[in-house]
Amino acid sequence: MATAIEKYPSSGEPNETAFNVAYNTSRPFYLELEADKERSRRFGAAMVWMSQGGRFSSDHIARGFDWASRLGNQTPENHGAVVVDVGGGHGAVSISVAKVTSKQTRFVVQDLPETV
Repeated sequence: MATAIEKYPSSGEPNETAFNVAYNTSRPFYLELEADKERSRRFGAAMVWMSQGGRFSSDHIARGFDWASRLGNQTPENHGAVVVDVGGGHGAVSISVAKVTSKQTRFVVQDLPETV
């Protein structure tokens, strides 16, 4: 991570990360996964395992941040807030956060077509 920060200061590019330094590649992480079906399968299985609960539970995200007050005054008239879960897989984090927010809060889960 430190090497990537030194090599790519202030970068927001998907191919200028610690992954790229560690694996000596210029391709973004998800393109590398896409190119290797077995690696992609293992990554997906790891994400499923992590969403099962315990110390990796997405409930920690829901409880660890004051979502209700940060999303503002939500009423049916103002349609509530929209939370976008980028790389959200099957929506486990969004489901956890939805349980602690207003019914007016809307969630959009975005992920790669293969995941969806």
